[in-house]
Amino acid sequence: MQFDLSLTIMGVIALSAIVSPIIVTLITNIFDIKKMKIKLFKEEKQKLLNEYLEYLSTFVNIETSAFDVREHESLLIKLSAYISPKTVDFIRGKIQEHPVNQNALFEIASALAQDCKKK
Repeated sequence: MQFDLSLTIMGVIALSAIVSPIIVTLITNIFDIKKMKIKLFKEEKQKLLNEYLEYLSTFVNIETSAFDVREHESLLIKLSAYISPKTVDFIRGKIQEHPVNQNALFEIASALAQDCKKK
């Protein structure tokens, strides 16, 4: 049995013409899904950071007795998925160490900013 080289080459070309767009589409879709996950991750992180800092900033000019530790911990736990454990420990220490004042808020915001730059 003898192979006709021209038919074999045409078959390979035809097969690659069918398979190639499928492979390119799959690769493109996988890349788009990864981009969307990263975008959603960044949006959620930004939303939680803003929510946390807004919450803390409301207590800068108010008596610290109004500070709700449970609500603070709830927000910090949500945020801890996006920041390092070291930063979480630093924030907890600052909150327990002294009342929420402008200096503590500034130090917490600085720690969060540095942590976000690293990731």
